[in-house]
Amino acid sequence: MPDSPRVARLNVGLVLRELAEVTGVVLLEDGMCRGGQVGAVYVRWPDAHRSVLTWQAANAAADVRPAEELLATARAHGVPAPRYELVAELGRRVDEILAGAAAEEVVRACWAHMSLRMVDWSIRHLDAADVTGWVDAAEALRP
Repeated sequence: MPDSPRVARLNVGLVLRELAEVTGVVLLEDGMCRGGQVGAVYVRWPDAHRSVLTWQAANAAADVRPAEELLATARAHGVPAPRYELVAELGRRVDEILAGAAAEEVVRACWAHMSLRMVDWSIRHLDAADVTGWVDAAEALRP
């Protein structure tokens, strides 16, 4: 498999200046998101609420509307899915931070779905010992 180029690290100061110029909204950096590698950052709005600044490839804004419609449908059915609070043609977007955590029944359903997919794939592609390893991993991650 060919190596993919590393994604460029988000230049937070530059992006916040560009967003202010294009949208008129001045967001303030409020720390890097934990666990990220290249650039999700917390930002504060003028009203002091927090959001997450992320980015997409250039010209990807057209994908945001269908994605937001899917997220709205998910939210309407009880799935804790964020809203896009601000999208600009910079290749960046600002996502809502969800309060609390996912409902336990949602977590269990997601775990069951992904565990079944993972084990099903491994049955078709790996030997028995590796399949057992995936079953053990799924069980260890059970909520």
